[in-house]
Amino acid sequence: MIEDVQKVNKLAQELLDQGIVEDRTKAVEMAEAILRKKVASVKYLKEKDISGSQTVPELTLEQLKAIFDRSKDMLQKQIDSLQKELAKISNELKMIKEKINVPIKGQTALKTEKDTATSVNADSNAEKKPHPKVGSFTPEDVSIEKMFYYGDKKNE
Repeated sequence: MIEDVQKVNKLAQELLDQGIVEDRTKAVEMAEAILRKKVASVKYLKEKDISGSQTVPELTLEQLKAIFDRSKDMLQKQIDSLQKELAKISNELKMIKEKINVPIKGQTALKTEKDTATSVNADSNAEKKPHPKVGSFTPEDVSIEKMFYYGDKKNE
């Protein structure tokens, strides 16, 4: 008797976990019905003395429709959640692409034209200031004779 109640509770919990039924009372009722059919089919097998073959408990058309509808609803919920997740990932990918400025086909030509136009304007508008490393030296300012002494080393 206790074993039967434990089986019913375990099967009812499994039905709830799978989403076949929505509340506990319906799950218990369905579990009892399933277990009664299994017990009946086992008794039937013992009476007929058929070994090695399994009988599938017969379900009514209404039960099959209910199971199908629940399965369909569960699958639809999963599909909807996956579509939302895919849309979220797609939006995140677009944001990342915008952050790193990855050129997309068709935009590469526009960016190169814009870049060259801005660089030409910047060069023409900017004053010619001497570069800190190069400076504005002429070859006469920095002659080799001024830098190096080629005189006689013996006289030193």
